[in-house]
Amino acid sequence: MNVDSVRRYCLSFPHATENLQWGEDLCFKIGGKIFATIALIYMFQMPTGEVR
Repeated sequence: MNVDSVRRYCLSFPHATENLQWGEDLCFKIGGKIFATIALIYMFQMPTGEVR
């Protein structure tokens, strides 16, 4: 699983939005309530595209 696949999944929900919050955290919200976050600062991408 990589960041792009997580983004596609989270944004597939009706009315889902995304924004950077708290510096480097990608937050997904519905109706202003967070339902998922990705801490981008701690992630790096492997050559295969896999996120570790």
